[in-house]
This record gives sequence, C-alpha cells and structure tokens, in this order.
Amino acid sequence: MPRKLPLALFLGLAVAQNVFSHGGIYVSRVYTSSVLYDLVPSHEISKGKKEVNISTLYGWTPKNGNSTIVENSAVTGNTLCASLVWGLSQKLAVSILAAGLEASGPEPIDEKIPLGFREDFRAKGFTGALALVYTPIHREHFQLPLIIGGGWVWVNSYFKSAGAQGNGNPYDQWHTPAIVFGLAPRLKTEKLLFTFYGIMRRTSESHDQLKPLIASGQHSKQDFMDPNAGIELTYRPFNLALAYLALRDNVQSLALRWSRQW
Repeated sequence: MPRKLPLALFLGLAVAQNVFSHGGIYVSRVYTSSVLYDLVPSHEISKGKKEVNISTLYGWTPKNGNSTIVENSAVTGNTLCASLVWGLSQKLAVSILAAGLEASGPEPIDEKIPLGFREDFRAKGFTGALALVYTPIHREHFQLPLIIGGGWVWVNSYFKSAGAQGNGNPYDQWHTPAIVFGLAPRLKTEKLLFTFYGIMRRTSESHDQLKPLIASGQHSKQDFMDPNAGIELTYRPFNLALAYLALRDNVQSLALRWSRQW
C-alpha cells in the first residue's frame, strides 16, 4: 500500500467531523413533518366529543438518490404519533399531537473530502403541535377541515460509531418552533372515507452546526416550508386508515392510523 494512502485516510476522517454535509439532520426534520396529518380528526367534529388517533409511520428517501436533501443515500425513519381532538362546536375543534422519531442511514461527506467517505448516523427527534380545526363546509358526503396552529421540532443526530445506540454527543441539533397550516378535503361513503391532505409547516434554519456561520455572516438564516401532501383511505367500521404522504424533496412516508371517538 502506498505510504500516502494511510495518511490520506487519516486526514480525511479527521477533517470529516467538521465538513459533514447536513443531509441527515435535514431529512430527519422533514420526517417530523409527516405526522402533521394526524392533527386532522378522523371523525366528524361534534361539540363535546373527544377523539384519539394513534399512527405509525415509515419514511424513506428515493433509492436512486434524487432527493435534493441527501444525494446517494438511503435514509429511513420510523415515527410513532398520538393525537387528541376535542370538539368545541359542530365546526370547531382543538387538536394536539406528540410524536417520536428515529431515523438512520449513511451521511454523505462534503465533496471536498477525498475517497467519498460516508458515516452512518442515527437521529432521534420529537414533534409537538397544537392547532385549531375549523370545518366551514360540512355536508353529508363532503367536508373541508382547515387547520392552523404551531408547535416545536426537536432533532438530535449522532454518529453510529459513537455507540451502538447512538449515545455519544450529537454532532448536529435542530431545535426550533414551527407554524402549521393547511386543509384536508374529504369524501365520505357509508364505509369509506377519502381524505386529501395539503399541510405546510414553516421552520427556521436553526440547527447547531450552522449557528457560528450564521452569527459571523458567512451563512444567511433561512426559513423552510415543509409540505405534507397525501391521500388517506379509512375503513370506517374498523376506524383503520392507510395513508401515503409526499414530503419535501421526494421524501415519502406510509402511515397506518387507528382512531376512536367517544
């Protein structure tokens, strides 16, 4: 082996800690937006009625690497979400949700590093949101819920090499408030419910790796709009629903939801 190769490997790995791309933290943040559909109640809003929704979601990036967040990677995520809805009137309800995320995959190194180094990462995250749900159109076979609210996004990313469970110090963090708004038109039959989601979440680029650059003026702080567009099919007798969600930059999720109203 040429003498320069071990040196190049050592230098590349040493520098890699400082020039890692931020794809992992971006994808993990996007995954936390997938749960926002759970703010929309599965049942008709009714004064005094309460509803619980429990969802499990699986998210992935494109296998061909054409996501603009992470190139040549396959980052997957699993999320568990629960929401509660209280009916304030026949058209207005308040909805609150909490969700936990775990994501993992190869984190690509900055292109300036030789030999194409990559490091596996693990991300742990949390999303909380509180919103008002208003249904201005409420017909027997058609409804139009609108939502507006806010919440918080919390994500920590770890190198898997720091420990099997990612228990080392996070190399990147994203902790920021969020604004949520959107609509979810739905069509009803006796046994089926079709819901179409168009929900947006606005956050700021506040993750820790970029804070020194933002403070020094080398990097401008940006606002991000994370879209959540999808369709859900609910089998009403069992209150079970399957949803497909298209998120930002070709990130996608499948969701399974169960609900109960009393």
